[in-house]
Amino acid sequence: AGEVFANRFGDCKDKSNLLRTMLKENSVDVYHVLVHTSRGVIDPAYPTLGFNHVISAIRVTPEQAKGLPAVIDHKTLGKLLLFDPTSTLTQFGQLPESLQGSRGLPVPPQGGGELIDLPLLPPESSQLRRTAKLAVDAQGTLSGTVEEVYTGSAAATTRSMLQPMHEAVRVHAIASRLASHMAALTAADVTIEHLDDPEADLVIRYKLNAPQYAKRAANLFIVRPRVIGQKADKLIEAKRMYVYETDGPSLHTDDVEIRIPAAMQLDELPAKVDIKTPLVQYSSASTFADGVLRYHRSYSLQAFTIPRESFTEVNGAWKVVSFVLITP
Repeated sequence: AGEVFANRFGDCKDKSNLLRTMLKENSVDVYHVLVHTSRGVIDPAYPTLGFNHVISAIRVTPEQAKGLPAVIDHKTLGKLLLFDPTSTLTQFGQLPESLQGSRGLPVPPQGGGELIDLPLLPPESSQLRRTAKLAVDAQGTLSGTVEEVYTGSAAATTRSMLQPMHEAVRVHAIASRLASHMAALTAADVTIEHLDDPEADLVIRYKLNAPQYAKRAANLFIVRPRVIGQKADKLIEAKRMYVYETDGPSLHTDDVEIRIPAAMQLDELPAKVDIKTPLVQYSSASTFADGVLRYHRSYSLQAFTIPRESFTEVNGAWKVVSFVLITP
């Protein structure tokens, strides 16, 4: 531990051992936990255990455990906060996405460790909250500002993509992602906050401009309330033999305001949508008042895997979501 501390360098075993040594100096009990970075590899029904990573289990009090989703109740060791000292992108109190819903083997000094289930964090722990304040002019051009706030695993994933890039490349990557949602969309004045601070929410702000976003049809002006982002995966093939892997539990919300030219009056709004299944929840609704079209959307995914018996149910939900996304 002394060498690792002095050199500021080490692998997962080194960092877990250093953390244990440092916390022991403050009378905090810490245990190594053997894990595998691929979910499902560690199976109690299979006699050979193959671990490739080490994390830490920190004993905490009930008061300290409040608000930390990666805390478990161990039958002999008490409340344990599972923490990965190697992950520089994961917020304290959470687990890297690759470890959630997996299994681990605590190694207490007295021996006798047994496999434990690593927690599956709720969708609310990994969020993308998008807020847009936009306006459409008489020629149909959409413009305005957008703020995206990422938390938990969503923030860690986005940081892992953006951190290695040069600043100009980051801006280009964000602009390219936006351009994939609609033709001729451009982004400007892109700013990124807290890119290197995993304890803070990751915030991305930008201005967008989309010519001919609103379409004319006879005497109507068609404006799609949903501006950015598509939810729902591709439909799962019915003949698939294995579980379907998702991006994991998450909650995405959009709140969009679009100011409409004063000379225009509302003719019709999209119907409300409300879908609730054990694995997928989705809702969207639009309102219009004082010249502003307001749109709220929420999409929640509940699990990393979808079992075969749920394919029909989830496909049914995704079909509705996909239909909502392509209609004005």
